[in-house]
Amino acid sequence: MQNEELRMQNYIEAHSFLKESANFYKLIENAVKFIEPIEFPSIEECQKLVEDGLPILQHENFQIKINEAVKKNSAQVLNSLKEINLQNETIERIIKQTIIEKLIPNELKISDVWDKWLKNYCPICGRKPVLAQLRKQNEGRARYLKCGGCSTMWRWNRLGCVYCDNEDLYKMHILESAEEPQMRIDVCDECKSYLKTYNEEGDEKIYLNDWLTIHFDLLAEEENFHKVGSILLE
Repeated sequence: MQNEELRMQNYIEAHSFLKESANFYKLIENAVKFIEPIEFPSIEECQKLVEDGLPILQHENFQIKINEAVKKNSAQVLNSLKEINLQNETIERIIKQTIIEKLIPNELKISDVWDKWLKNYCPICGRKPVLAQLRKQNEGRARYLKCGGCSTMWRWNRLGCVYCDNEDLYKMHILESAEEPQMRIDVCDECKSYLKTYNEEGDEKIYLNDWLTIHFDLLAEEENFHKVGSILLE
């Protein structure tokens, strides 16, 4: 844990433009530490719940359960964040979504749980992915998507656009940064969207974290591609 924290600190020091965001997200993280996950059905039951393609939190009984839990925990969280201007709609969304993320058990966010999902939206909350990771699988590599809302990961097609299903590889290409080869941007000329993709193995806290890779967003936007799946865009 200490090595991970030190690496994060060094990364932020090397990317000074992230310091303000880092301080903000640290405040949020500390404010929600007390929140415990709510009770969900077993993994097997959750897998059955989504067989018709409807994400778990879009079932009415789970919507009610989550909304009640958010309401219950919001007062304490907001009380811990008095130094932040809470009149900002974007900040309100971040806080609410962070509470929801904490309410979902970590064991339900693991990609192995959703190996049969194979859809381009999150099996837990239904949000489109905001990040991807390429992992070794057999003799090639598989693509795993990460939800920008609840942080759930699941497997999807290796090739093609995640957002518009374009499979014409002549209409897709990659943007890369020589300074950080661990990360690349998969872009689609058909729908003009992009997906930040982590090239290495493991549960990398830096490159699988949307706000920590904002400079890749800027790179894509400079090329006139747009972001999908972020809670900041609602």
